[in-house]
Amino acid sequence: MGVSVGLLGLIGSGKDTFGEMLLARLSQIDSRFQADSYGRPLKQLGSKVLGIDFSTIDDRDIKERSFNFKYTEQVEDLLYNFMGEELGFLGIELSEGLRKTRKNLKNLKSLSPREFYQKFGTEVVRCTSSEAWIKKLHSAHKYHPVLVRDVRFTNELCDINILVCRHEGIDRPEHESEHLAWDLEFADLEVDSDILRIENKGSLGDLEDKVDEVLVYLKSGGYL
Repeated sequence: MGVSVGLLGLIGSGKDTFGEMLLARLSQIDSRFQADSYGRPLKQLGSKVLGIDFSTIDDRDIKERSFNFKYTEQVEDLLYNFMGEELGFLGIELSEGLRKTRKNLKNLKSLSPREFYQKFGTEVVRCTSSEAWIKKLHSAHKYHPVLVRDVRFTNELCDINILVCRHEGIDRPEHESEHLAWDLEFADLEVDSDILRIENKGSLGDLEDKVDEVLVYLKSGGYL
């Protein structure tokens, strides 16, 4: 895989907006740059499980909305086949994934997309194989650089990582998928990977200026 640039940030940090700005500029520098996310296959799966149009699943009101949910045989088959065919789970891994799927989803009556990502993406898939989503993304980007929009765990960190900061004095989020961004922003967590912190506390124009700063950093560090 070519150079990988990762984005981190708590909910409401402006990470997605910054990512769109950065991708537009990166694509001008190198037309091979693509954007992707570890969670893209998970979102596609979630749209099928919850019966949501995939083009709307990232809308903030949709992402947080609870939908009626029933754990049927068809739903189980969909999730089981996804783990086997898309993630390459075999044998004990596949059996363990199915067990965790039943444990986390079977008794639910409603489910939001975000809850599905956390329960199936993290508590089922990642707890069965911590490298599953990483391998899936890397297999799709073997020969070109990529902007990864959703770094959430230390083993998902990229060659260079940009932490978008906006909040002040908030409590550590409950779900583990939000811990890395919080720990880097508020607890001075030290990691082995390159982390560039930017403050998003101004206007959209100010955020555009931050893109310029990031590009200078990427070029000086040999990432571009």
